[in-house]
Amino acid sequence: MESPLYVVRQESKRVVVPEMFKLILLAVTMYIGIYMNFLILRKTMTPTYHFIIAVILIFLIFIQTRISHIRSSNVQYVFFQNRVEMQGDVQGVFYFANVNMVYAKKSFADRFFGTGTVFLEPGFAISAIKDPEQVSAYIQKLVGLARQSAYFSPPQSLNKAV
Repeated sequence: MESPLYVVRQESKRVVVPEMFKLILLAVTMYIGIYMNFLILRKTMTPTYHFIIAVILIFLIFIQTRISHIRSSNVQYVFFQNRVEMQGDVQGVFYFANVNMVYAKKSFADRFFGTGTVFLEPGFAISAIKDPEQVSAYIQKLVGLARQSAYFSPPQSLNKAV
């Protein structure tokens, strides 16, 4: 089994905190929708209803935030000589020989949390990681090495035994 050269873990707080704010916004919207339904039906909402609805929404926010934390804590990117593997709930492999361009990008939330995303074009992103510029430079070196070894390796048809 091949041993990894480098392992990068996703920063769970970068994933969880924006998710939590989104859930709070959705919960407030849902609460307003329930309250408006009571107004349309000309029913009064007793403090008990307010309390029950608030407790249920807070409980749902807590559960979903905990699930997001567990999922993001399990995500890691494992670098090998010729590829990067995403391990966690969603798994994927991206070979460096297929890379056209590598660049790092930081959104507003990334700047706030000190994280960023490294894009491997076409179609692979290493998100919510610390030091994306350093990881991007490391990947560019690995891509260069992978291209050199792919250039100098014999075609697969010549490796087959006759």
